[in-house]
Amino acid sequence: MIKPYYEQNNLVIYHGDCLELLPTFAENSIATCITDPPAGIFFMNKEWDSDKGGRDKWVAWLSNIMREVLRILKPGGHALVWALPRTSHWTGWALEEAEFEIRDRIAFLFGTGFPKSLDVSKKMDEMARAERALVGKSKDNAYRLPSTFCANEGERFINLPTTPEAQQWDGYGSALKPACEDWWVCRKPLDGTIAENCLKWGTGALNIDGCRIPTERDLGRKNEPTGENLTWGGTYGKAQNNFYGVPVEQQGRFPANVIHDSSEEVLAEFPNTRPSAGIKQYKERTNSGGRNALGNFYKDTTWYGVVDNGGSAARFFYGAKVSPGERGEGNNHPTVKSLALMQYLCRLTKSPLDNDLIIDPFMGSGTTLIAAYNEGRPAIGIEISEEYCEIAVRRLSEATKQLTLEAKHV
Repeated sequence: MIKPYYEQNNLVIYHGDCLELLPTFAENSIATCITDPPAGIFFMNKEWDSDKGGRDKWVAWLSNIMREVLRILKPGGHALVWALPRTSHWTGWALEEAEFEIRDRIAFLFGTGFPKSLDVSKKMDEMARAERALVGKSKDNAYRLPSTFCANEGERFINLPTTPEAQQWDGYGSALKPACEDWWVCRKPLDGTIAENCLKWGTGALNIDGCRIPTERDLGRKNEPTGENLTWGGTYGKAQNNFYGVPVEQQGRFPANVIHDSSEEVLAEFPNTRPSAGIKQYKERTNSGGRNALGNFYKDTTWYGVVDNGGSAARFFYGAKVSPGERGEGNNHPTVKSLALMQYLCRLTKSPLDNDLIIDPFMGSGTTLIAAYNEGRPAIGIEISEEYCEIAVRRLSEATKQLTLEAKHV
């Protein structure tokens, strides 16, 4: 095994190409993979985000890496793999080629995306070498006229199209504003059933209760006791145990495959649901002396369920609030992920057992490792750029309050 670039507090960083380093790890030795691979779109003209020569070559490149990840994961181990919507299908294809089972796809909604749309009308005027008429400045991004940014932050020049063609195509662009990213949820094939796999390998299941969405509402359903003998495949009555639905407000709502960043822009897109009248009654009616499907006699059963009192539909999804300072001083990595989001993903895949090891073969500036540390999980990061390794070590030092840059080499 290659010597670590950094090792402390159950966190390890390796500097190098993950395709070369992953084969050095033992088979069935890692519990989880959480990673943010390149998207293949030449983001900010970065070579590491190249498409490797086209779709097929890019898919082959990522599938080769993820095939090694599959080998070192324990049976039932989950891999959560980030993707941009534009090339998300490439990522999903690569994961299937690596023989992962696709289990789901989490959509992360955010409000910080900046439109990267070409102003078609403006480009037509540029091609015709026609000067556009400047009519003023505005700080209102909703202003309809095509505009460009001024030197002062938040200000925009407002100009009018000049040529007839530019006037005809005024208001047209080339792309939508980015507001979501994908996380593919996939799993290494099980060794037996899920329960058998969990007992043998400590992997295979998601930490549902640990990731429930908090709520103060009573989401349970309760059976109002009547004192009568109520039979449904058996007798329940005064002298025996009446059935009561279990209130789950202490646990919260079941986690969904949508997560948002709690920004005002995103929350504004969720509708407000109509407040309920409070208690809603559910009733099963049958003829007196009727029989159920099992041939047993039973009488009317009344169910009471407390209906959620309304509010923003965003309450049904986890809100990964982004801290303004979590990027860290001097962190110039262009695609830093939300720490709250990464902690949630670490928690979602967390086992109740010790040595629940995470690997991130595309570590970047180390957010996965910080998230793992905060969730009490050991983690390994691999990064090909030494510059980003240095940034990750610095961020880990700040996050753990114990580490120093001098301790990185072991």
